Amino acid sequence: MTTIKEYIEKKTGRTTYWFSHYCGKDESGKRKMVTKRGFETLEDAELALATLKVALRKGTYQEKQKVTFSKVYEAWRIGYKNTVRPVTVDRTEQQFEKHILPRFGNKEITSITLRECQEAVNEWSTFYRNFKVLKSCVQRVLDYAVQSNYRNDNPMRFVQMPRIQATEDELLNGKPENFYNTHELSAFLKTLKENFSYRHYAIFHTLSYSGLRKGEMMALMWSDIDFEKGLIRVSRNMIYLDGKVQISPPKTKNSIRTISMDEHSMNVLKHWRTQQSLELFELGIRVDSKKQWVFNRINKKVQNVPLYHKYTDTVIEKVLGMNPALPEITTHGFRHTHASILVEAGANAKEIQSRLGHTSIQTTLDTYGHMTERAMENTGVKFAKQMLVR
Repeated sequence: MTTIKEYIEKKTGRTTYWFSHYCGKDESGKRKMVTKRGFETLEDAELALATLKVALRKGTYQEKQKVTFSKVYEAWRIGYKNTVRPVTVDRTEQQFEKHILPRFGNKEITSITLRECQEAVNEWSTFYRNFKVLKSCVQRVLDYAVQSNYRNDNPMRFVQMPRIQATEDELLNGKPENFYNTHELSAFLKTLKENFSYRHYAIFHTLSYSGLRKGEMMALMWSDIDFEKGLIRVSRNMIYLDGKVQISPPKTKNSIRTISMDEHSMNVLKHWRTQQSLELFELGIRVDSKKQWVFNRINKKVQNVPLYHKYTDTVIEKVLGMNPALPEITTHGFRHTHASILVEAGANAKEIQSRLGHTSIQTTLDTYGHMTERAMENTGVKFAKQMLVR
């Protein structure tokens, strides 16, 4: 006789009811049991058991099809796509296709164990520095599985995160910093100005002196530049999906902002605008400031197109080849460079948050707090120097 039992959920302390009922033998002669759980009241469990017995007796009972991780992921993905930017969806889908689905895709959702989750995270940590993102992705899908009553718990939530071991080079020399100091930035821009076209120099000067994200810089049009007031209006972001250019809103609401620029930077942009106009005029293209990209490239098939995604990365690689003394940084490193020099100049976290378009000041502190601490180490020296001025 089937007994209905009480069950106290560890996470919520809630009392629920469950039963496991014998329903014959399978083709190999093994006993088949139907287990149902999660009933709020004893009466609900009794009704479900009675309904099951009637269905078995009439031969109308059908076992639920096994649900795989892939099927749950596809259902979760439909809702997820409506909560984030397209570029984030694209990046997340790539992570699932490359790292997660090959490991969990064909597994039945109810069979995934804590041990399997721990082994996956351990392995990812050995070759993927940002492995926490993969762990978070799996955790979200398993959370969805719990919410959809496919399973009762999420083992990924109980995984112990591996500690990343520093490489020998990092132990000896420290982790490479993805920004330049003032001398290094000057050397980079000088190399550009002396060996490349003015377009290249104007691009990196603007990145360095504005703190713009790469996509924000690439989406600038001349109508966004106010030369009289020395302002740049940031209201768009350029992304690449499936190899195609797409214009989207900036990363967050706070990313829509107006930033002030110094007179020299405005002159750099003025000079570039004049040179760009001449280049386009020679090609028979009339510049419309409302539709003209600030930083364009010339394609043989299409004469006026936006920069391609890896454009700045290619330029950086060439500059470093000409000036090997410069540390290697990424395009995003010029945004970090801007923040670093602001800290060195005495700007506070609130000022940096506003200029960079961070949603919260905590983001600014998390990203650049170590720079602020370094600047504070010299506070006493600055005070003493100021007293000597008197």
